Amino acid sequence: MKKHHFITAVLLTCMSAPVFSQDTTDNAEIDEREFHFHACSFSVSTGMHKDKLTHATLLGFENLAPNSPLVNEVSDLADYNDQSNFYYYNSMTNTISFMLGFDFPDYDTRKYACPRLNLGLSYNNSEYKELHVRYEETTPYDTLTSEITDNVIYMDSVIKHEYDMSYYSEQIRLDGNYVYRSDPAKRFSFYAGMGVNVGVSINTYSTISYERNHYVRTSFNGDGFAQTSGYFDSEARKSEQITHKMNVGGMVYLPVGLNFRIGNKKHPWKELHLFIELQPGVNLVYIPELTTYTYGIFQSNFGVKYEW
Repeated sequence: MKKHHFITAVLLTCMSAPVFSQDTTDNAEIDEREFHFHACSFSVSTGMHKDKLTHATLLGFENLAPNSPLVNEVSDLADYNDQSNFYYYNSMTNTISFMLGFDFPDYDTRKYACPRLNLGLSYNNSEYKELHVRYEETTPYDTLTSEITDNVIYMDSVIKHEYDMSYYSEQIRLDGNYVYRSDPAKRFSFYAGMGVNVGVSINTYSTISYERNHYVRTSFNGDGFAQTSGYFDSEARKSEQITHKMNVGGMVYLPVGLNFRIGNKKHPWKELHLFIELQPGVNLVYIPELTTYTYGIFQSNFGVKYEW
């Protein structure tokens, strides 16, 4: 009886072995098709976007540079809370990216729309915070009256004080995106997908400067005025540069682009591509001395790519 059971077990094992072997082979082929990819392109692109962190407050620079004599001078002004004395400029963030592209040759392109994974590094420099403060000291200088027209001309001596404060940052970020493309064999192709990058600053500092200048302001009957006889007081110029802690940045974005193949037949034009890309997204910047900022951006890129 025991011998009969042993023979039956051996026969069942032999019969089931091909089935398990076939399942294993099929799974291996599926796994290879799902995970197989290879490098196929290298691209360099540059872009820019308007940074919404430009506008700053005096309190922000007091936190960034608490020991700055120039910042403390502004804080001691009796009228520094007057917002009419504060003004700003719009700042642009410039970016350059280096990316390797990876294709998935085992995918059915009719089903997966030619997917591509792009991985690389990006560098950006930005003036994240900017504040300009100015105030004037006005002293009556002279009054002139015309004997013919009776017009009165008022002349005032003006001393203008100007403070410029800027917070700069350079960042290196790991960058990656996954896109789906239209037929890449055609001269023009479109693509869209989703991307993310994250990184830290490699150079972060603030510059603070002060300048004083004198001029004579002339007004006519108290209405219009003109500036004359202006000169700068070069001896009163001061400047500082303060190094800050490392900041952290990241972005989630949607790359949408148009790719143009330069040539269709001859080398190397066949492998060279030009592309333009829009990246609407959400940017995050953590500045240790201040806080975390999250805001929307709209970046535009232009680049060149080599495919093999």
